Amino acid sequence: MALASVELGLLSLLYFFDWALPEGMVSEEHIDMEEAGFGCYGPGTFENIYLKQSKTGKMIKNTPEWEVRVTNPCTCTGTDIVLTCVGLKSLTPIDHSQISISGNECKITNNLYGHTDFVFKYVWAKKFDIQMESGGIACS
Repeated sequence: MALASVELGLLSLLYFFDWALPEGMVSEEHIDMEEAGFGCYGPGTFENIYLKQSKTGKMIKNTPEWEVRVTNPCTCTGTDIVLTCVGLKSLTPIDHSQISISGNECKITNNLYGHTDFVFKYVWAKKFDIQMESGGIACS
């Protein structure tokens, strides 16, 4: 009986859900289908912290702006997070008080507290291959 009630509730939810795209959104051009990580329910490990890079849709001097977002879905703090950022350049300044660039590495200056994001943007014709390199997790 309980299983039938759950199934009926789920079927009703799926049947009555408005599957239309929000107004102003056209086909898949604005839908980001990249994986966003698996989340974290507890302290977690460095492997739970993930990076996503995408165009913002903004053009500066006819050049696309890119957003790099590092997300910590865990309850504990991400520490000493380093990204590989080979050849990273930008037509606009990158805030060096937030991210320190040295050679092919970009180090996030501050800790990444639980359930927060670190975001920086750059303007360049092509997307740079920025990846998670190293870091740690600290729980208090």
